[in-house]
Amino acid sequence: MSIDASSLKAGLQRAATQGLAATQEAHHQQAEQMLEQARGLCPVDTGNLASSGHMETTAEGYEIVFDAPYAAAVHERLDMSHADGQAKFLEQPVATEGGNVLSALQSALNGAL
Repeated sequence: MSIDASSLKAGLQRAATQGLAATQEAHHQQAEQMLEQARGLCPVDTGNLASSGHMETTAEGYEIVFDAPYAAAVHERLDMSHADGQAKFLEQPVATEGGNVLSALQSALNGAL
């Protein structure tokens, strides 16, 4: 049996490119999902806190940021009650959905290959 090394190399490069693109898209979708869940849990007074939430691309992937000046205080204050929303509005989705990221990446990679 003979193997054409150039065809094998091209096939492996194509698989790597497709796999990388699929996992990057799945990672982006997972981060978007966590951001939307966090926005839904934000305490609402003016809506500024929820609208300050966005994703930033980092070397490792994505960072979910709420950059309203009072975001950290509202997130951490467990002693405050909110008519709409809750404290730990970002921590909860990350804790509950964070484990799904690896399985989503694996599924995306399997689908691409």
